[in-house]
Amino acid sequence: MFKFLKYVMMVGLLSSCDSKKNENTLFLLTSADNPPYQFVDSRNGKIDGFEIELAREIARRMNMDLEVTDTPFSTLIAGLHAGKGDVAMSAISRTEEREKEVDFSASYHEAIPTLISKDKIEAKSYEDLKGKHVGVQLGSVYDIAFKNLVLSDPEFKIKVVSLSLTGELLQEVKKGKIDCMIVDGIVAQNYAKQGFFAMPLTGQKVDAYSAAFPKGSIIFKKFNEVLEVLRKEGFIDRLTQKWLFEAPSKLASK
Repeated sequence: MFKFLKYVMMVGLLSSCDSKKNENTLFLLTSADNPPYQFVDSRNGKIDGFEIELAREIARRMNMDLEVTDTPFSTLIAGLHAGKGDVAMSAISRTEEREKEVDFSASYHEAIPTLISKDKIEAKSYEDLKGKHVGVQLGSVYDIAFKNLVLSDPEFKIKVVSLSLTGELLQEVKKGKIDCMIVDGIVAQNYAKQGFFAMPLTGQKVDAYSAAFPKGSIIFKKFNEVLEVLRKEGFIDRLTQKWLFEAPSKLASK
């Protein structure tokens, strides 16, 4: 009996230590295939980018360490529900459907949907791509938009190819298996540097990116407060200049 009680006390002590350790760590989920927002740096194998550095600074000001986990974009929200992360940051747009599942921070960047293709395609909106084979990242706001468009208008004929990684979509464009792909305008800069045609879809609304949290997150309020401080200090503006205006050309030259 004594040995059993001793074992229980030891397990409780270890659990307490693990809990304390977890409380000092901000667990971030991201899909590291979306430079310059997040990507695996080939020089050291670490995940870096605009949103990673932003999360790192927020964690520092919250007196927390940051631990980053790379996961497919389509599983980010499910990962939050499963307790695999405290927050997800991966160029996530706020939508009505997503707001039912997660809480969103204030937005920290805006971008316009952009078409990438081998040959020039004139388009201003998704509707202009009727009859095309279009690639989108699985689970992305573009994926949702095209599927809703098809459901709402049976006469709108289009083939949508949804893949987990943007790099996979680019290969499909390169091989001519799809006519084009839709990505964030900043990401498109990298592909344009590689010789692909980029056309901003000016008829579509601008996407605003936010961090996503499980409903009822205890760190949500503090995270938002720190984010607002960083905005007022100009930190986000400097980070935007560093990663989203200077970095794309450097990344494309690698």
